[in-house]
Amino acid sequence: MNKKALCAICVLMMFSCGVVQKQESTPVVTEAAPDELYSNDSLRSIFHYTEGLKSLLVNSNPEKAIKEFDKSIEMDSTSAATYFQMAAAVAPKSPDSALMWSRKSVALDSLEITYRHQLGQLLIMNQRFKEATKLYEKMLVEDPRNPNNYRMLAALYEYNGQPFAAIAMLDSAEYKVGRLPELAEFKKELLIGVKHYDRAIKETLTQLEENPYDINNYTTLAQLYGMTGKDSLAVVNFQKAMKIDSTDMRNLALQLDFYHQRNRNQEYLSIMRKIFEADNIPVDSKVKLFKDITASRGYYQDNYFSINALAGILLAKYPSNSDIVELYTTHLIRSGELERALEVYKNHIGAGHQELKAYYGIMDIESYLQRTDSVEKYAEKALELFPDDSELYLRKGFAEQSMAKFKEALDTYNEALKHTSTDSVKSVILTTIGDTYHTMGKTKKCFAYYDKALELDGNNAALLNNYAYFLCESGVVNEEVLAMGKKACELVPNNSTYLDTWGWILFKMGRLEEAKKIMQQAISFDSSKSSDLAAHYGDILHATGNNFLAEFYWKQALENGYNEEEIRKRLEKIGAK
Repeated sequence: MNKKALCAICVLMMFSCGVVQKQESTPVVTEAAPDELYSNDSLRSIFHYTEGLKSLLVNSNPEKAIKEFDKSIEMDSTSAATYFQMAAAVAPKSPDSALMWSRKSVALDSLEITYRHQLGQLLIMNQRFKEATKLYEKMLVEDPRNPNNYRMLAALYEYNGQPFAAIAMLDSAEYKVGRLPELAEFKKELLIGVKHYDRAIKETLTQLEENPYDINNYTTLAQLYGMTGKDSLAVVNFQKAMKIDSTDMRNLALQLDFYHQRNRNQEYLSIMRKIFEADNIPVDSKVKLFKDITASRGYYQDNYFSINALAGILLAKYPSNSDIVELYTTHLIRSGELERALEVYKNHIGAGHQELKAYYGIMDIESYLQRTDSVEKYAEKALELFPDDSELYLRKGFAEQSMAKFKEALDTYNEALKHTSTDSVKSVILTTIGDTYHTMGKTKKCFAYYDKALELDGNNAALLNNYAYFLCESGVVNEEVLAMGKKACELVPNNSTYLDTWGWILFKMGRLEEAKKIMQQAISFDSSKSSDLAAHYGDILHATGNNFLAEFYWKQALENGYNEEEIRKRLEKIGAK
C-alpha cells in the first residue's frame, strides 16, 4: 500500500465517522435571550459550538464553522469536543493544523475512542507513521475487539514493508472478532502481493461461499488461477462472472488481458466484441481499444476479418458519432476500400452532420484518386458552411491549378489571403501564388510574390528552396541565392529536394566537389525516385570526370520519367547509348 492510498483511507474514515457532541454533560442551548446568553461564558461557548456544528454538518460551511469553534474555545479552552470538531473542520485544507487541534482534544480526554481514532488518522495524513503505529498498537491492547484498530495497524505494517506482519494482524482479527468482508478483502490483497496465491485462492473461495453472487470474487479467482498456471479454471471462473453480468467492465478488461497475454486471439476478439456491443461502456473507451488493436499492422492483417466486424459494430451502434465515422473510414482506407470510405463520409454529410473533418476526408481521398474536379466540388460545398477556413480555399485553389484553371486558382488564393491573420500562413499562400505564376511562365510576377512572402516569413523553407532553384534556373547564381538554398536545408534537414537545390546551385557556381558531396546526401535521402535529382547528380559526376557513374544516373533519370531527348544528348557526349 503506498503513502497516498494509506492517507486516503484515513481521509475517508475521518469524514465518515459520527460527530461527537460530548460537552461535559451540559445541555445544548437552543434559544436564549441575548442578555442571558452573554452574561454566562459557559453558555456563550456552547452557543458558538452549536453554531459551528450547524455550519459544518448542516450548511457545509467549514470556514464559518472554524470561526464559531474559535469563539467557543475563546470562551472555554477545556472543551475536548470543540477541539475535536475544529480538527475535523480544518483537516481538508490544513492537516498539520488539524493534528494540533486533535492532540489537544486527546490531551483533555484521553479515554474517548473517537478522539484517538481521529488523532491516529491525522498522524498518518501528516506522514507520522511511527507515532501512528504506536498509538494504534496501544489502542488495540485496550480494545482488542475493535476491527478498525486491526485494519489501520495492518495498513501501517504493509506500508512500512512488513506485509507478513500485516497478514498476521488480519488473521488475529479474524480469530478475535470474526470474519469481516473489508478485512478479508484486505488480507486477500496482501496475500496476492506476497505471491501466496494458494492462500489467496482459499480466501477467495471462502468469500464466494459467503457471497456466491459477487462477480468480483469470480474475477479475482480467475486471475489467481491464471497466475498459478491453471488457465482452464481461470476461464471457467471468467465465464461464471459473465453469467452474473456480461457487461461488467472489470471482468471484460481482465479477460482481454488474460487472452492477450496468451495470444488467444479468437477469445480476445470475442471479448472485444462484447465490449463494443455493451451499452454501459463509454464510446471513447471503445475508440481507444479499437486504435490499440489496430496499432500493429501485422496483427491487423492476421485478424482482419474479426477487426472488420468490430468496426462494423461500432458504426452500426454509433452512426452519428464523428469519431466512429473517422475510425471506420480510416479502417476502410487501410484496407484499400477507398470508394467505400468515400461513401461513408458522404452519407455522414448527407445525414446532416456537416463536419469539416468529413469534408477534408472526402477531399483527401478524391485527391489521391486524382479526381480533381471532385476535390474542387467538395471544397466549394465546405466553403458554403465554413467560409472563413483558409485551408479550404487552398484546397480549392490546388484543384483548380492542377486543372490548368490558373485565373480561378489565383482568385481563390487571393480569397484565402483575406481569411488569414498569421504572417506565416500568408507567406505560404503568397508562395503558392508565386508558384502558380511560375507555372504560367510569368517569372517576374512569381519572384515579386516570393519577395512579399519572404518579408512575412524568412524561415519559410519551401519558399527559400523554390526561389533559389528558380533563380538558378533563370541564370541568377550568386552567394545570396546559395544562402537561400543552404538555409532551406538547415531549416528542414535531410530533405532530398532541398539538398538537390543546394547542390545544383553549387554546381552552377563551379564548386564541383562541394556540389558532389551535397548531392550524395540528397541521393541517400531520396525515397521518391526523383528524375531531376538523378539527372543533376549525373551532370555533376560527368563534370568531375566520372562518366561511368554519370551514365548510370542519367539512365536512372530516364527510367524515372526524365525527358528522353535531354538524356539522349547527355549520353551522346560520353559516347554511350
